[in-house]
Amino acid sequence: MAGLQIQQLNKEDSAEFCSLTYPSQRWLLLNPGQEKVIAVGVRSGQDPVGLALAHARPTSFDELVSLYINPLFDSPAVRNKLLAQIEKECSAVGLETLQFLPVVWEPSIQSLEWLIEHGWTYQGTRQLVCKAPVDNLLAIDWLQRPQLPAGYHCIPWSEVSDSSRQTLKDSQPHWPSLLDPFYLEKDHCDSVSQALLDEKSRIRGWLITHGIDAQILRWTASWVDPQIQSMTRVFPLWRNAAEAQKAGSKHPLATWTVPIGLDRMQRFTLRRIRPHLTALGYATLFSREL
Repeated sequence: MAGLQIQQLNKEDSAEFCSLTYPSQRWLLLNPGQEKVIAVGVRSGQDPVGLALAHARPTSFDELVSLYINPLFDSPAVRNKLLAQIEKECSAVGLETLQFLPVVWEPSIQSLEWLIEHGWTYQGTRQLVCKAPVDNLLAIDWLQRPQLPAGYHCIPWSEVSDSSRQTLKDSQPHWPSLLDPFYLEKDHCDSVSQALLDEKSRIRGWLITHGIDAQILRWTASWVDPQIQSMTRVFPLWRNAAEAQKAGSKHPLATWTVPIGLDRMQRFTLRRIRPHLTALGYATLFSREL
């Protein structure tokens, strides 16, 4: 703790700490509007080196959205103090329960024990989180072999015709709402996202992608119509997306998730995809009574 200061952040200070949280959460520090945001920062001299960020939602659960310390300054003492301070500040503004959804990477599984030791309750694991260089994906032999049936083909999602889009919209939705391409296509990476069309130009599957930062492209959702679904149907989508990412995107890395409960896909990931990953994590859920 020598030379480090831990303090609650005001609006004037918050912008300096943006790089210490996820890009998708930086608006909470830069332009929160009427949202209730609680932020605690760690400084070394004048330099921001740690951040705990909580978001109080009036219509949903209150969440600890980010807890990060620069590894050069991390220690049990700093980590314990930062966690205790954000809990104290959240309690002071009337929050009663916090939820935390951290991704725990395999080399740091012990962080689960640390949270439990500090009063957090483990509620379960929601997803596997995979990360790999796109070059690794393109080198997988079984990803290259499968071919689509006659008449089927993949095209960029941005090139799907209006009539094909309308046909899909008019059909009875038979895909999970979280995978809805019309919702997810906002701000998607149009040079990489793919659609699978059949011989009648009907959309039978898709893979929608989004840039996370300068290095990582998230493969947000891939889905194939259950009527034609098999691993050999989704592989061409993955292959085309990887080739498009290599050719037309500046992102060298891809990341995607596998929901817990999709047992077949989970087993396939751990057995066949894991050797090609540079990182495997677990998206977990914790809660804490304040």
